[in-house]
Amino acid sequence: MNLVARAEAGDAYVNSSGGGNCIWTNGLQFNSSNGAFNLTGCGIYDNGNLQTDNGDSVTSTSTFLYYGSWSPNNCNSSCTWSLGDSETQPTHTTSAQSDPLASLTAPSQPAASTTASDTAPNSGTTLQPGYYANGINLNSNVTVNLTPGLYYMNGSINVDSGATLECTTCTSGKGVTLYFVNGSFQPNSGATVTLSAPTTDATSNAVANMLIWQSSSNSSGMDMDASTTVTLNGIIYLPDATLTLNSGSGTTINAAATSTAVDAQDIIVDSDVTFDVNGSGGLLGGGSGQTLGSFALAE
Repeated sequence: MNLVARAEAGDAYVNSSGGGNCIWTNGLQFNSSNGAFNLTGCGIYDNGNLQTDNGDSVTSTSTFLYYGSWSPNNCNSSCTWSLGDSETQPTHTTSAQSDPLASLTAPSQPAASTTASDTAPNSGTTLQPGYYANGINLNSNVTVNLTPGLYYMNGSINVDSGATLECTTCTSGKGVTLYFVNGSFQPNSGATVTLSAPTTDATSNAVANMLIWQSSSNSSGMDMDASTTVTLNGIIYLPDATLTLNSGSGTTINAAATSTAVDAQDIIVDSDVTFDVNGSGGLLGGGSGQTLGSFALAE
């Protein structure tokens, strides 16, 4: 008698709570010392090379996998890894996992917004969804409100120090999708941003779960300063661009968010900055209702 066993692995997708990844990238680079990720209900998948440095840390209830090589630099004795699945440090995997959102269809360009010409809105302005042929610049100390829907941008949204960008009517499943065919989202030092993607109600062409989305040919980097007060609920998808978390002397980015995921070509974490990601919302599935997970036994 010949005993034969067969195992086949494939992409695993999990529903809202527990397990899976909320960060996917082709290259994670801790650019200097004391950078940190605090992840709740999810893990990290690095589909490329990993770079760390002195004092870096990741706290996660799930796994931290990397596919390429790891350059620990000064990390061997000083980094802190508090991970799930009995991991004591980032774990090398021989199974590449492609971009989980690569099959998403980009939104079509809508009609011009009725507020598209207001490129430097005054405090108290409420902007409307639609196509913006140019960017939007929020000058210092202004407060601007977004109406739920799709903002199709042909330029950057800059939020200067002291400015506030929010969506006060993003409730009951409604939210905003900021799609950048060119440009990027730039919350600068001292800015306040509170935005959520739609969940159950994709009003005015917004895309479920997608908050900040750049086109696959848009390589404009997105920088988040550590001294911002940023709450981003939804998916940040930068398929051809780098997300940079700028240095911040022990400050934390995104601490109040309850459901965030990041899918970026590259992620750079500068010194003394902590990025909080709560993945309990089960994102990274676009409109399909799936959530990016790790590899799992399929057969």
